[in-house]
Amino acid sequence: MYEKIRRNLLRVTIFAFLIVPIKINAQESSLNNLIENGKNFDKKQIVVKGEAIGEPLSRNNYTWININDKTSAMGIYMNSEDAKKVEAYGGYNKKGDSIKVTGQFNRACKEHGGDMDIHSNKVEIIKKGETLNNIFPKYKVFISTISSIIVLVLGYIIYKKKRK
Repeated sequence: MYEKIRRNLLRVTIFAFLIVPIKINAQESSLNNLIENGKNFDKKQIVVKGEAIGEPLSRNNYTWININDKTSAMGIYMNSEDAKKVEAYGGYNKKGDSIKVTGQFNRACKEHGGDMDIHSNKVEIIKKGETLNNIFPKYKVFISTISSIIVLVLGYIIYKKKRK
């Protein structure tokens, strides 16, 4: 009986080691965590996710893309072929592509003047960007119109009193 239990336990243990990955090569992190704990992540492979913002800056065969993950923003240095995957960049009234970047984090990159950056190995598009329809709420228009009228009326009353 005990022999049967021991064999089954050994089978389950071996099966678990085959299914569960033993080592994860790249550690997923927020940009703010990278900034605050730069020493711990320096020169290590990391994974970050964020929205592409601004516009790409191409330099020869490489391109800089800034991403924002709602905790902070950081420059990603990638080859221009990977950068072409990103089609939409966030800005006023636009949401950029959500991307997942795997690469090496550099706390003080010697190649780029000591700036903090990530040199990407892999770029994946998680979600396409979109144009936002931020219609100005009508109540705000109403409140600002009423406030302007009140200010003008009060200004006129003060002007008339000072003239007397």
